[in-house]
Order: sequence, then C-alpha cells, then structure tokens
Amino acid sequence: QAFTGNEVIPALVVTDTVNSKSLVMGYDYTITLSNNIAISTEDQKASITITGNEKRGYTGSRTIEFKIIEE
Repeated sequence: QAFTGNEVIPALVVTDTVNSKSLVMGYDYTITLSNNIAISTEDQKASITITGNEKRGYTGSRTIEFKIIEE
C-alpha cells in the first residue's frame, strides 16, 4: 500500500468458501487496523484483523500484516 499521510485501509474480499458467497464488512465481519498511517519499518508493519460476526454464523479471526511504502 502507498503512503498517503492518512489512514490506509487495504481493499478486501472476504469469502465464505463453503457457501460460495462474498461477505459484507460490518454485517458478516468487522475489521480492526493497527499501525496503518505511518510508513512501515522492519519492526513495525501495518496490520488488519478480520473478525467473524458470530450472530451471522462466522467465528474466529485472522490478522494479516501489510507494508505501507513511500512512493
């Protein structure tokens, strides 16, 4: 992701592979972002955590790191 000086939110496609359907953020799952404004370093990368909405039948979470780079 390119540095903008603002919060960087990566584009996501979250899919229920059992039912072959795309999930909707804020309804089927939520996201939590960390360190997603400054340029990433080796010690500090940005991350996004995707958490399933248990009321919709989705459980668990996954955290993915990404880098914010200066272009």
